[in-house]
Formats: sequence, C-alpha cells, structure tokens
Amino acid sequence: RRSSDLSEMINDVDHFSSLIRGLSIQDHKSKPIQCIFLTGATGHIGRHFLADLLKNTSVSVYCLMRPSAKPQLDRLADALNVFFKDKRVLNALLVDRVTIISGNICDHRLGISSHEWEEVAQFADAVYHFAASTNILETYRKHRITNVLPIYSLVELAAHTKTKALRFISSLSVYARMINANYSIDCKDDFIQSPDGLLTAYAQSKWAAEMLLLSASDRGVPVRVYRASHVLPAIGCGPAPKIDTFASVLKAATLSDCLPDWDESGLYGVPIDVFSQIMVNDLPNNNNHLLDAVNIENNDPPSIKSIVAFIHKKLGINSQLSNIHDWKASCLSGSTDLDTRFSVLAQVLFNPSRHGSTLDNMFMRHTMKTEYLGESLQHQLDYSLNERYWEKALMDLGVLEKGEQ
Repeated sequence: RRSSDLSEMINDVDHFSSLIRGLSIQDHKSKPIQCIFLTGATGHIGRHFLADLLKNTSVSVYCLMRPSAKPQLDRLADALNVFFKDKRVLNALLVDRVTIISGNICDHRLGISSHEWEEVAQFADAVYHFAASTNILETYRKHRITNVLPIYSLVELAAHTKTKALRFISSLSVYARMINANYSIDCKDDFIQSPDGLLTAYAQSKWAAEMLLLSASDRGVPVRVYRASHVLPAIGCGPAPKIDTFASVLKAATLSDCLPDWDESGLYGVPIDVFSQIMVNDLPNNNNHLLDAVNIENNDPPSIKSIVAFIHKKLGINSQLSNIHDWKASCLSGSTDLDTRFSVLAQVLFNPSRHGSTLDNMFMRHTMKTEYLGESLQHQLDYSLNERYWEKALMDLGVLEKGEQ
C-alpha cells in the first residue's frame, strides 16, 4: 500500500506542478488584506480562526460551504456560537462581513459558480485553505481528495484577475522521517523536496500539497505555510476534536496502572486558540512574503510519563512504574475496551512494528526549528501549559470526566 501511495503522490506532484507552471500569473502587488476566501470554516481550526477574525479584525470573509438541507449561514452560526456570549453580536457580524460561497472543495474549481468565482477573484486579497483530511489511519488516496487535489484550483483562484496571497495549514510531520531503520527530524530547510521516509499517508499528502505550493511560489504567488505537530485543546473556550491522537493514547493509559518510565517522550503541540491567534496576528504582514513556512511548536513539552502520572493521580490509580514495553503492552490490551473510534487508533499507535511502535516515533523528544509571531503569544504558551491547563484539556478530550478531582 505504501509503495502505491508513494507512486500516486509523485504522479500528483508532477501532474499538478505542470498545470501550475502553465497558469498565467500577474505580478503580485502588496496591499493590506481586507477580504479573504476561506475553506474549512466549520472545521476544528477554521471555526477558531473565523471567530478570531470577526472579533479582532475588520476583514470580510468569503466562506466556501457545501450545500445542505440546513441553511449554510445557520450551520456557520452553529459552529461559531460557542465563541460568542451574545448571539445577536455573532449574527450581526455574519450578516455584515461573511458571504457564503456554495461549492465543494473536491470539485473542479471548488464547485463554485462562474459568477461567484469571478467575484471572489476580484475582491479577495488572500486565499486560506483550512479544509483538511487528518485521520492518520487513512491512505494517501483518501487524503489526497481534500489535502492535495484542491490545491490546483486554489492556486488558480489565487492567480485569477489579480494575484493573491495563499495560506495553507500543513504539519510538522513533513519533517519526520524513517530512513534505513533510523528515525529523524530533518528541519534544516523550510521545505524538504524529497518524500523519502515520510511516516504516514497524512504526512505524504501534506508534503505533496507543499510541493504544489512551491510551484505556485515559483510562478509568483505569495505562499505562507503554517505548521504545528499537533493542535491541542484550547486554553480558553472552544470544542475539542471528536477524535484525537493524544486522546486515544491517554484514554488507553487510564485503563492501565502502569506508569511508563519514558522521560524522553514529549506531548508536543500548540493550543488551538494560540495557533489561531498567531495566524490572525500575522494577517497585516501576510502579503509581504513570496515563500516561507512558520513552524509553531512548544519546545518544552510534558513527557507522557508526567501526564499519565497526573491522570492516575486524578483517577486515584496506584501507579506502578514500568518499562516502556510493558506499559505499551498493558495499554494495547486495555484499548480494546475503548469506544471503537479511539480503540482502532490506539491499537495502531501501540502495536509494535519493525522499528518500534508508531507511538515511539510520534512522541519522541526532539528539537524543532520553530518560531512564534509575537512575544506575548510565546509567553502565553510558556505560562499557560501548566497543571490547570492540562486538567481542562484532558476533560475536553474526554480523558477525565468534567469536575474530576
């Protein structure tokens, strides 16, 4: 399967890069961003970003949304309600500053009508692609539908009528490689042009998308890529994802009394509201870069050992310090009792493979070349990821029950 994934990925990059090189693209004229086109507005990251935009900027937004039986504006309001105490304020902002564009990210030219395509091309100053397929269990063929195939249409839109900034959420997993049985984090360059050793089909799809964006940048489209290793629950308000890699690991850990002797592990990631704030705060500068990547990471993460110890303390479990192999075996055994969605993912993460387990590679402590946009957000991250934060985060993920003491 991985061999066929690799072949399909290379074919996608070659084919769509060729199409992008054939586009007619005008010289980009830098100007303040006053209007954006956004995909994934009701998704996990998109809803946080859109709420921040509406609250903290005057930017207007074209939101791509699939047609459905429920009115699209009502669906969007449902996704944003949690961020607004006064629903009348939200509704006024939606009416005043949001335009719904009917379409489908998977269709040619995003399924947008010719009239609306021309409107967006004329008035939008930037294109933000937040729609994504993120399940690490899926194949490349599944991920490419959302993560790779739409890139050409998005570049085409960014180049039509006037050249617009193009912004994309990727993943730090594009740096993680397994080559000749050796695991490494290769981040010496912003963009790695070899696909060798990528660990998951999800990482392959993000790498392929980045290669297409490199082609767009070569043609004069300003491209900026935002990356994080993992999007953690919010420090403030906001829903947690329905299925989550960390949650699967930690839920399995609640079913074992073993405490992993694994200090060199790291639960990396950035709270979603901090990630969103970084992108919103970056908005005024967003048209001034031809190509760059912003890697956003907490470089002092808690270990799995410390988080599991915290969970066991909250649950009243008398922990027994165990070597990592015994802990993984215990968690793997207990994971069969989890809800199916979490059980399947946990079993993949904990199962031993030729080079250890997927968990070993995903949570190995490392040093990542990262940057934060603004000292205040870095301080917020440094001081907020404390015991109080993790208690709330674990409740949001369903690892601890609400009000667990």
